[in-house]
Parts: sequence; C-alpha cells; structure tokens
Amino acid sequence: MPVTNAPPLGPPAPDTIEPVHFSRKCTRKPRSGAPTVPVIHGLVSMALLLGLILIRGSDLLGFGPLPGVWLSGGLAVVALLWCIVHLTRRVGVFDAVPNAGPNESFRLNCVGPREYLEQHGPLADLSFEPAIFHSIFVQKSMRCQVVVFILVLLPAFAVMHYLFAWFLGIPGWDRLVLSKIWLAVGLALWFTGWMWPTYFRVVPGRLDVMRFSNLHGRPIAIERFDLRQAKITVDLRRSIIFVDDGCRKADFTFMLMRGRTRFAYYVLLAALSTHKPPPLPDDALLG
Repeated sequence: MPVTNAPPLGPPAPDTIEPVHFSRKCTRKPRSGAPTVPVIHGLVSMALLLGLILIRGSDLLGFGPLPGVWLSGGLAVVALLWCIVHLTRRVGVFDAVPNAGPNESFRLNCVGPREYLEQHGPLADLSFEPAIFHSIFVQKSMRCQVVVFILVLLPAFAVMHYLFAWFLGIPGWDRLVLSKIWLAVGLALWFTGWMWPTYFRVVPGRLDVMRFSNLHGRPIAIERFDLRQAKITVDLRRSIIFVDDGCRKADFTFMLMRGRTRFAYYVLLAALSTHKPPPLPDDALLG
C-alpha cells in the first residue's frame, strides 16, 4: 500500500499566520497509555537474543562461551552509555526552550524546540499532498487483539523452544524456560500490534486516524478531526498529540512511529492550512 510524506506545495501565504506556542514540558496526562510494555519487551528480547547468539557463536568457534559473555556485556555497556548521552543531550535541547509549559490562550501548542519542526519546512498556510504515517500500539487493544494474543502464545513458545534447541544448541524444556516465555510473550505482543496498526492521514485542515487490519487489507475504523477548529498540543518530549475539538478530547501516542517530528510538523501545518483537502476514500489510505 503506498505511503507518502510529500513536501508542502507552493509559497507561504502572505496573510498573518496563527502563532504556535513552543514550550519545554507538558504535565497533561494522556488517556491512552504509552506503549511501555511492548517497548520494554522489544528491547529486552533483542538484547537477550543477541547475547545468546554471541555466546553460542563463541562456543561454536572453539573459544568457549566466556568470550561471548564478555562481548555481550561490553555491547550492553556501550549501548547503555549511548542511551545516557543521547537522552542527556535531548533533555538539554528541550530544557533550552524559553517557555515553561503550554499556554492555554494559544490554540496551537508544541512541546519542543521550533527547529525540530522547521527542519521539515515552514509553518505557514500551505497546500500539501496527503501525508500518511504508520504506528502500532497507538490505540487501546480490541477484544480480537486479546484473543489473537492468547492464541499465538503457545505457537510462539514452541518457536522459541525449537529455536533454542536447533540454533543455540540448548535442548530440553527445563533450561532457560523464563527466557523462552519472555520471548514468546514479546513475539505474540508484537504480532498483534502488527496485525492491527494505526495510520494517521494528514490533509489540509484534517486528521484521519485509521485503525487498519492487515488481515482484511483495509481500515476497520476511521476517526476524523477538524484541525482548523480544534485546540492541539503536540508533545515531542513524550511523543503524544492532544486534540480537543470541543465535543471530543482525544490523545494518541506516536512513540513507535518513524518520522515523529515530521508527523508533528504536518499536524500543525494542517491546522494552519486554509486550503481545500482532496477527496479521499474511506476504504483505502489513498485514492
């Protein structure tokens, strides 16, 4: 299915543009929880598999398991130090924003530096092609997701068991059982997330939140928001967007989205755009 993040078209409009208030922190709590569990499962699962592969590879090469253990530990320390440096630098960038928090007198608020957004283009009254963004674990789980997760658990555990026995050379049901269970839960969790992803379709003046089914190959639910009238807070620090259009208050976490700052830019660009959006179908992302 085509996915496009086309750049804005045409020069900025000469009229006065509605201002966007930039701040360094937002304390508003989202109704939808952050995907903390799948993120932890994903990181721990990758680290666990990499460590086991290095240990097994060292053993197969005739060096014994100890070099693999040391290499795994060294890589873990390097990764941890990189994360600390990256997060420290990022916190410093956010803390350098002059305003402390969102200003309720502004319709449009953004938590984060202006430069993060303007690297993708100007915040102006522009026309642009529909922009599609994909993420998982954005919305609350449906009953069918829970059922599929439970049904996939046993096959996922069997896959992990035979992977350990065949590739890692660890036979039997009594060794590293907790690791197998952890990896099976992570595999089932991410499978259900992949089966029902969420797509954000951004057009001038509007945001379409489309829950998609990879089983049926089409959207199964669409929620539309008029961005020209709604109050919007884009929190780049926590990767959350808050949309209040008077009768509805919604929030969406885009932590697991590629191009997070680009998505934030397009949401605010759509809120500023007075151009007419193109007609788009409800049964597909693009016409």
